[in-house]
Amino acid sequence: MDSYGKEKKGNSAAHLPVTGYIRDMINAKNLQLLRDILGREHLLTEPEELACYSFDGSGGDVAPQAVAFPETSGQVAAILRLANTHNFPVVPRGAGSGMTGGAVPICGGLILSTGRMNRILEIDPENMIAIAEPGVITGELQAELAQKGLMYPPDPASLKFCTLGGNAAECAGGPSAVKYGVTRDYIIGCEAVLPTGDVITTGVRTEKGVTGYDLTHLLIGSEGTLAVFTKLTLRLLPLPEAKKTFLLLFDSIEQAVDLVAKLLAAGIMPCTLEYMDQTALRIIRDRLPNPLPEATRALLLLEIDGSRREVGHRSQRLHTFLHNRPLTLLEAKNDADREELWRARRAIS
Repeated sequence: MDSYGKEKKGNSAAHLPVTGYIRDMINAKNLQLLRDILGREHLLTEPEELACYSFDGSGGDVAPQAVAFPETSGQVAAILRLANTHNFPVVPRGAGSGMTGGAVPICGGLILSTGRMNRILEIDPENMIAIAEPGVITGELQAELAQKGLMYPPDPASLKFCTLGGNAAECAGGPSAVKYGVTRDYIIGCEAVLPTGDVITTGVRTEKGVTGYDLTHLLIGSEGTLAVFTKLTLRLLPLPEAKKTFLLLFDSIEQAVDLVAKLLAAGIMPCTLEYMDQTALRIIRDRLPNPLPEATRALLLLEIDGSRREVGHRSQRLHTFLHNRPLTLLEAKNDADREELWRARRAIS
């Protein structure tokens, strides 16, 4: 098995040409067995259908021999059991949003898409957990939770189209990692299928679960090399009451980097903190709600959250801390301004 579908570091073989004997690793009999497992309409084999699965966010130009769309863990298990028996490669794929080639094949074979496994199975406010399938879009889960006053903190820049399964396979982070951590900190259990086709269940449904080996966290970040996730149990937090967004503009990179260290040392903990250099600024300059001064060489996008009282107090502390420092401070005036800032940031990656 290859990567699950967001990133694979160092995939130097991603652009190998597809030779005949590699391209046809799945014989006609096994293709028919895959159709029997999935239904004919859920297995793609035509070249024009496969073309969009030959690349992800990083590029790529190697098409798979087939793309499978399972809907259940039983179908995933049957596919992997067949692949294990007949020795053809499987590349699990979420949304294909990764930037380093993990969701594309190296030498043909089968892509296993989790696109049909896209249900939020349970939201349990009492135990502060959610259970979801791997094809659920991260941003859609967050929107559903927000309506219930809950949050799932991991927020990769691609959250509007990346999937929970890809995030888990890559242990995705995001701008909120500075305060809230990364995906590993919020997955407390899972159902997964091993390359042999065996289905395993790991972890707990509670905040505290210290018994036994921590197989859940062994699988998270394994990039699809150990198993395919079919269900994820997620730890939730209460949604903060208020949030404020700031832009800090600097004349040099050194000023920005120095300020971050001093900010954290002063005990001011932002809930999000993003750094952008000149290259990033060239990309987003036209997308910002207000023009940047020409002298800007670096930018920090910073947010604080909490109760309204806490946010007011922390905002005052931030203003006091930044007073007389060599920077320009801008504050988002409303939710529309804030969304424009984040839309600009997400345009980079």
